[in-house]
Amino acid sequence: MIVIHIADERSALNNKEIGNEIFSCRNMQQTYRNNPGNEIFPATENDYPQLAEIWESAVKATHDFLSREDMEAIASRLQSDYFPAVKLFVSRLADGTPVAFAGISEGHLEMLFVKNEFRGRGFGSRLLDFAIRQGVDSVDVNEQNPQALGFYLSHGFAVISRDETDPDGRPYPILHLSLQQ
Repeated sequence: MIVIHIADERSALNNKEIGNEIFSCRNMQQTYRNNPGNEIFPATENDYPQLAEIWESAVKATHDFLSREDMEAIASRLQSDYFPAVKLFVSRLADGTPVAFAGISEGHLEMLFVKNEFRGRGFGSRLLDFAIRQGVDSVDVNEQNPQALGFYLSHGFAVISRDETDPDGRPYPILHLSLQQ
């Protein structure tokens, strides 16, 4: 059984439970049996460098459509602009190593990235399930990222609209998805 901790910053840092809500993902027990120790905690600013490394690993594996210049421009704003703008949650192995993270803002999944060597092992699915339990019901996906699109479609999301460019005006069409009940 996987246990996901919704913890405050002190308990995440001290690895203690201080009035935390704890729930089990019974419906995922079979699927994730081979991944013991995966826990989800709120990220802190101290996590930002490792989250940036996870982002880079994931983007290099899945965003081959991004130009080098655009990737560098986005990377330069991760820790200063993008991470502080969302509630970040990090998925850690039993030894505390972060392997994936998600960023949530007002019911929207702003980001979900899994370190490349951990892709396909259920970390993204667990983070998405966690995000949905936090009220997430929408996500945007680069149209040129068919793996991400397939991932969200397989988890109950549907495309509801499309923009020709990304929010910064770059030529990367964005698909807007909504969770279907």
